[in-house]
Amino acid sequence: MKYKLEIKSEQYYNNGNLMLRFLEDGKQEALEEKIREWLRYDCELTAKSRKNKQSGINANELNKALRNNLCIPGVRKETHVVYNGFSHKGIEGFDFSFYDEKYNIAQIRNYFVGERGCYNGEERLKNAYKDLNMPAKEWKEELSKITVPYGTTYRTEKKRLTVVGEIQFGNWALLEHDIQRLINATEQGISIDYYIYITATGNLAEKLSDGIVNYEKTSEFLEKNGKLLKVPMWLIGLDINQKEDETS
Repeated sequence: MKYKLEIKSEQYYNNGNLMLRFLEDGKQEALEEKIREWLRYDCELTAKSRKNKQSGINANELNKALRNNLCIPGVRKETHVVYNGFSHKGIEGFDFSFYDEKYNIAQIRNYFVGERGCYNGEERLKNAYKDLNMPAKEWKEELSKITVPYGTTYRTEKKRLTVVGEIQFGNWALLEHDIQRLINATEQGISIDYYIYITATGNLAEKLSDGIVNYEKTSEFLEKNGKLLKVPMWLIGLDINQKEDETS
C-alpha cells in the first residue's frame, strides 16, 4: 500500500530555530531543506491489521524505509561515540549524523596522543581503525596529514557544525534512552552542535502500535525536562497524508 509522508508538526529547543539555517550537509549546502525533502516521502508499506483499527503500519518497516531513503550528501548512519569522536561500527548509536570528518579524526588522534593522551597511546592509535570501521590504509593516510608531534594536541576548527539525529517509532521507554545517549555524549566532551528527533504524530501515530514514542509525548517530556538538554534541538512530528492514504 502506498503512503505519502510529510512533516506535520515541529518544535524547537535551545534556539534550535535560530541555529537551523547554519546547518550544512557534506557539500556545505543548507541541510534544513534536504531534511524536509527526505521526509516528504512517497513509500510503499505493508498494511497491518490492528485490534479495533481499520489498518496499521509496521514500525520496523517504516523505519527501514526512511533509513534507505536517507541519501543526503555527507550523511553517516549508526553513529557511536568512541575515543572522543564518532565511529560507525555496530548498532545502537545515533541513527544518523553529519560532521566534519577531518575534525573527527583530529579529536580521536588527540584522545590517544594529545597533551593528555593515554597509556600506550601511540600503539593504540595505529590500531584504532578497527573500531572506526575504516580501512587501515585510509586511516594511516589521514593520520599522516597531522604533522604535530605526539604529546601535543592538534588544534583545528570545524568546517561545519556537528548534527546527530534519531528516527524513533519504538516503545515509549526509548525516548528517555535516546535523550540519555545525547546527554552522555555531551558530558564526555563530544562536540555535538545540533540534535534532530523524528517521531510520529496524527494519523501515523494512530497506525503504529500503542505505547510508542510520539510527537506529543516527546514534546511533553522535553517541556518537563528541558533543563537536562543543552544542545539546540529540532523535534519533528511525521504524519501520513490522510487523503493519499484513503485513496491508495
